[in-house]
Amino acid sequence: KLDASTTADEVVKAIKRAQNLHDLHDIREIAHFLLEEVGPNFAYGYRGSLLSRLAVASLHLNNHDIAIRCITERRINHR
Repeated sequence: KLDASTTADEVVKAIKRAQNLHDLHDIREIAHFLLEEVGPNFAYGYRGSLLSRLAVASLHLNNHDIAIRCITERRINHR
């Protein structure tokens, strides 16, 4: 479970795990966390990188909706 005390490293591990296990439910949970629960300054500016990783993992699982949301969010808030 991801919460306010979650580190960027933990999010990266969760993304990799979900991608390797083809776990769409976990990908959705991670997306909700990064897109809805934390702000643009999460993890001292690494949120943009995390969104990119999540977009790639989402594409790997053929979840284009999450990938598009991540790319759009990154384009708007992390340039």
